[in-house]
Amino acid sequence: MNSIHIIFILILVILNIFSFVLGCLVGKLLLVNGVSMISNKPKSFFQSEQKSEKVNIDEKIHITNIKTDGMVKKYDSLGEVKTSEENINNSIEKLKKMKG
Repeated sequence: MNSIHIIFILILVILNIFSFVLGCLVGKLLLVNGVSMISNKPKSFFQSEQKSEKVNIDEKIHITNIKTDGMVKKYDSLGEVKTSEENINNSIEKLKKMKG
């Protein structure tokens, strides 16, 4: 490298440091003049600031007329139980045979 490249790199480093310091100073001045971070920070990530309304359950109301005309039955095999004739011993024997 010749001296021109070294001087050019040195100027770039000095400008970088100067811009960083200038940015810090401007940030501090703006922070003092009223531009600040949000002061209403939540105390926890999981706490919501909205207060939920309490749900009141009235045990005196009974629903007697439910219409199921528009419902469609999608699953015919829901609740069927399938039994397998294999057990753990059979599976172990198959693995031993595969292993050789």
